[in-house]
Amino acid sequence: MARIPCAGWYALAGGLALAGTAIAAVLAVRFFLAYGSPQPFLAPATHEIDIAKTGTYVIWYEHRTVFEGKSYDMPERLPAGTQFRVVDPRAGALRVETGSGGSWESGSARRVAVAEFAALSPGRHAISIEGAFEPRVFSVGPSMFGPLFRMIGAALAAMVIGIGAGLAVGVYVFLRREPPTPAA
Repeated sequence: MARIPCAGWYALAGGLALAGTAIAAVLAVRFFLAYGSPQPFLAPATHEIDIAKTGTYVIWYEHRTVFEGKSYDMPERLPAGTQFRVVDPRAGALRVETGSGGSWESGSARRVAVAEFAALSPGRHAISIEGAFEPRVFSVGPSMFGPLFRMIGAALAAMVIGIGAGLAVGVYVFLRREPPTPAA
């Protein structure tokens, strides 16, 4: 059986491993660039937001932020009796669930997930946040948790496949390499 030459095959092995890692990096960058900032607004009030596509949306309480040139630094917990209502123009009132409590921090801005709802159709939705409290900043945006875990799974799969294929080719070539020529 003919022996396999080494140099080009080792380069292929390294390229496969590098490609798997590069695909994982591209998936991560695309994910984070696709998710913009949630739409902020002041409450207590009713505010209309544009929902681009169906799915789960999170209502964030931005307890430390700057909104329309004014700085807000409020307690992290909402006052007792805060109520949320979301109205879909086609489906009517939507069920609003308690948020996961997940938090997000960026620089000096901090927010916590206080509620979530499933948008059944795209379009303008009315978000009402009511309670006996001074104006606070809230925002609404698509949930990142499901898509984040899918992206992590896909990135890990790309890395495992790329690095695994690179290792497999490298080991195969190492085992099948040409024997050294004897010295004369």
